[in-house]
Amino acid sequence: MCFAVTRTIYAMNQILSSSEVSIVVPVYNAEATLNKCLESIRQQDFNNFEVLLIDDGSTDGSGKICEGYVQRDERFKYFHKSNGGVSSARQLGLEQAQGKYLIFVDSDDWVEVAFLDKLHSQAEKTGADIVYCDFSEDFTECVKVIKQGAEIVPIDCMRRLLTGQLHGSLCNKLVKREIYIDNDVSFPIGSNIYEDLYVCLLLFMHSKIISTVQECLYHYQIQEISLSRVRTEKQMITKIVEAKANVDLIDAALEKFGYKETLFHELNVRKAFILNYQYDLLRVVFNGFCTTYPEASGIRLSFISFRTRLLQKILLFLQKIL
Repeated sequence: MCFAVTRTIYAMNQILSSSEVSIVVPVYNAEATLNKCLESIRQQDFNNFEVLLIDDGSTDGSGKICEGYVQRDERFKYFHKSNGGVSSARQLGLEQAQGKYLIFVDSDDWVEVAFLDKLHSQAEKTGADIVYCDFSEDFTECVKVIKQGAEIVPIDCMRRLLTGQLHGSLCNKLVKREIYIDNDVSFPIGSNIYEDLYVCLLLFMHSKIISTVQECLYHYQIQEISLSRVRTEKQMITKIVEAKANVDLIDAALEKFGYKETLFHELNVRKAFILNYQYDLLRVVFNGFCTTYPEASGIRLSFISFRTRLLQKILLFLQKIL
């Protein structure tokens, strides 16, 4: 779709829309956590919002839960699509959104009652293109709050995104929707690793005013089953391929907009993360080999020692150049 047509549709939606904030919730087989997520949104202090529930081909009871909220609250809208991955779900949400501001919430997470009110108030007060907040990782036994700092210079935010100091998710960031529209920012379809980091980087790249709310307003619900699940070689190879593809997209975007030289070292830090994924894959392969041939257990110990020494050297090198 050409820019002129896209911009015209955006302007018409702004006139027709009565919602200040659009919340996109991608949903896929989330019946165990979806009610808690949506209820935390429905009970927001700030009530001028729309919720776009994007069902990415769920096969459990997620669709019925979504339909229930649509019947109960007119601010909730339900879209069902064939399974295409989280990027395609987010893209559909972006295309259907009508609010002045846009934010994403994952279906297995939940938000504080003041989540929208505090982010929106800060955006209106400062005129910010992006407002981000602290978040937590909620485990069964504990809650870990992740402070995001108070960086408001776009180029410095980009540095921290690439090095992992600033969270690469869109879920703790309220963004003016016109930043997406004016700069033709879209999600890389078919990718589920680093896809939001790529979009975050583009958004910060095209923003002039950044602001923060230094409070924990977003909660990542960490499922214990996901921590103990053993990934197969095929899953890990897919993760590596998708991560590399999105780092290549980031590389190309930095080149296109003239930031590659400035952010050269930070980009290499992100590339080093993929190296860690590759060693995780080798570990899985080695574990399988040693299970089949127990007499080779010494190889496993040598591999772990080698990997530890190598990662220590990489970290020391990164500390010197940053």
